[in-house]
Amino acid sequence: MKIYKAILHTENHLDNGGKNTNDFYSLLDGVECVVAENICASGFCIIGSDDPKYKEAIYLSEQDEMGGSYIDERERFDKDWEDGEYFSDESILIEKEFVEIVELIGCMGIDLS
Repeated sequence: MKIYKAILHTENHLDNGGKNTNDFYSLLDGVECVVAENICASGFCIIGSDDPKYKEAIYLSEQDEMGGSYIDERERFDKDWEDGEYFSDESILIEKEFVEIVELIGCMGIDLS
């Protein structure tokens, strides 16, 4: 699996998931991050980013009533994030069309291509 430095271009990402989902993608627009090829789908999995907008997008995703772990708990989220204690069971998948690859930065596992 290849790992890349990338820039997200999600401004025009339209989703039927509602306002929070569209706000999530708006926050990610222009974010430089690390992504990995998603072997199960035709896209990428976002591994992480140092951009403050990425943190805000993650907090927004944690407000989901069905799967959020930090609903209206900003202080706890910030503390866990800063302490390196934040963890989510959810992967952030993004379609290739919204990802600009900047450079290959590594590989994991066996490359069968």
